[in-house]
Amino acid sequence: LTHGMPITALQNRFRMLNYQHRMEPEISEFPRDQFYKGEALIDADTIHHRQREQPFNYRDNQPDSIWLNVLGYRKEGGQNPEEVKAVVKEVKNAIDWARKNPPSGRNDGTWHIAILTPYSAQYWRIVDEVKKMTGIHDRSFPFNLKEMKNPAPVTLLVSSTDKFQGQEADIVIISLVQTRGHGFLDS
Repeated sequence: LTHGMPITALQNRFRMLNYQHRMEPEISEFPRDQFYKGEALIDADTIHHRQREQPFNYRDNQPDSIWLNVLGYRKEGGQNPEEVKAVVKEVKNAIDWARKNPPSGRNDGTWHIAILTPYSAQYWRIVDEVKKMTGIHDRSFPFNLKEMKNPAPVTLLVSSTDKFQGQEADIVIISLVQTRGHGFLDS
């Protein structure tokens, strides 16, 4: 679209998002600085207000955004079993935390966890592991962990990165599958 559109039409349609209302400041800092040169994605005061009203302190005293280095590799078919194990371990930690820290003031009374991956094979592998972990076998998403034998105030969604766009969760885990250099990413 942008190649065939007259420049004036493109300029008339383009609007930069000045303020963002969803991301934690630590997470919004990267795109704000790297893509918008500090001129957009400014943190609205709604973020600080939300933290005061509904404190979320999972991983207390640690950064909101972390990267886990998983020493696995993508198997044929597009899945990385070692990364799936790391995802499940982090989800179990979050579930344990949620049991001790139920949310207040929420309509559904749950914390929301999203596990995202761009690969279909990884998606199904994670869904299978979540079913084993939760004992909930009748659906693939979302999982209401209040239905577990040992209930937890968690709604867990496994999704593709594309399908999740425009949504939000308290905890987002991204499984990128590829843990070693690949093609153009090597440079």
